[in-house]
Order: sequence, then C-alpha cells, then structure tokens
Amino acid sequence: AVRKIARIHPMTSDVLSVPIRTSGLTAYAVGEAGSITESEKTWSNVELVARKWAALVKYSSEISEDAIISMGDDLAAEIGVAFAGAEDDCGLNGDGTATYHGCRGLWYRLEQGHFTGCYPQAATGHDTMAEVDETDLANLHGKVPDKWRQGLTWLCNPFFKAAVFDRLLKAAGGNTVTNLAGQMPTSYGGYPIMTSEKMYCPATAATVANGKIPVLFGNFRGAMSFGDRRGISIATSVDRYFETDQLAIRGTIRFDVVSHEANTAAGVAGPVLGLRLLT
Repeated sequence: AVRKIARIHPMTSDVLSVPIRTSGLTAYAVGEAGSITESEKTWSNVELVARKWAALVKYSSEISEDAIISMGDDLAAEIGVAFAGAEDDCGLNGDGTATYHGCRGLWYRLEQGHFTGCYPQAATGHDTMAEVDETDLANLHGKVPDKWRQGLTWLCNPFFKAAVFDRLLKAAGGNTVTNLAGQMPTSYGGYPIMTSEKMYCPATAATVANGKIPVLFGNFRGAMSFGDRRGISIATSVDRYFETDQLAIRGTIRFDVVSHEANTAAGVAGPVLGLRLLT
C-alpha cells in the first residue's frame, strides 16, 4: 500500500534530498494602484537514503526437477511479497530501530503524538471498531485542510474495512440480496480505501482500543516520501549449497520511506489525520 499512496522519488544515487512544502503564499486585499505585499512559499528538505533489503531461500534439486510448477518462479514471487510487506512495515510501523532499517513510519509517528492537530477523536465511548460510526468518520474526513484535499485516501487494516466500512455500507438503506451477495465496494464517501495488514488491528471488533488509531485518512503524498533506488533483483546459485545438492534464490531491493510533517505546526492539521478511539 505504501508504494501506491506515497510520493515516489526515483533515486539515481545512494542519497537524495527532496523538497517538502512548509508554508504557502498569502493573498492580500489591495486597493487601486496600491502596493502588493510580497509573500513566499517555503520549503524544508527530507533526506532519502537507499536502504538494502534481502531475502535468501534454498530448495532441493529434486523439487526443481519434479515439481509441477516452477519452484524458482514461485519463490521469486514470494520474495516480492516479502519485500512489499517490508515496505509497508517501514512506512507505517517503523520506530527508527535496526528492525526497520532506521525508518520511522507514519502510523508510528501519529501514535507517538509527533503531529499535533492530526488526531480527530471518535465520540466518547467509541473505543472499539464495532462502535465507530458515520459521524466519527465524517469528523475525520472533514478535518483535512483544503490545501490537501486532492487525492484523498482511507488507509486501514483489512479487518477494519470489514468491521467498519463494510458494516456501515451494509446497514445503509436500499440494499438488496443481490448487491449484498456481491463484492463490497473499495471506497467510502467517494474516496478509495487502501488496506494493509501492517496497519493496527485489535483481536476482535469488540476489543477495547482506547487511544489507538485504527484508520488514517488524507493526502499521503503530502506526508510520505518513498525513495526508489532499485527494484527487485533476483539471482540464483547452484554453488551456495553444493554439498547438500540444493539451489539458492536471493532477492534484493533498495528503497527508503520517510514520513514527515508537511506543514503541521502546533495544533494545525496536516495532510494525513488519524481517528483516535476514545473510552
């Protein structure tokens, strides 16, 4: 999900500095022949550093010879899935430690209170997914500033989508047996819903999650920068495990993802907001 919603910056070197908007221009009332007050758009910089991730797997030559499907192709695809999970983990849950290669994720930073003004609260007593309602989501939706209201997206765990978005859509009037039997929409309120298993998820829809942020909404391109240094590279070797007659498949990728404030001053909402549940 992170690669789809963040602003992508192709990297031609190991380190790339990219500009991030911190403030915009101001319009002033001017009379006839009056002087116009000058204003400036200001920027800060975010540094992207290509971080290498790798996966290594082995399988026997017999499987390679006897398998109905190509095990090499299957494992290469599995490596891609692992890298996609790593990208989401870094972009959402990274806490700056070696586990996340130094990345600090957007959800983690919101959970830690790094972005003041970005935490619309659910109604008092709405501290489970089963209690989140249309008003809570409308409050989250309505707090995004005008300058960021392009390309808005919901981001949540697949379980939140089922327990909240799908529940609310099913409870709406006008449903029939036919449309309820079909696939549930992947949008709510006119905006797409992106899901990632790396987003927060309680044990059940009735699990108390006071203070937690189970869903994000906003313009993620204004809050996340993704540095793409190199896509997935796959290599095989018949020598790595020669003594056991096994083959090795190695996959590597280089990327970085940075979450940043993007004009979030004290108490001012930024491009992405998180709904905080409240007991």
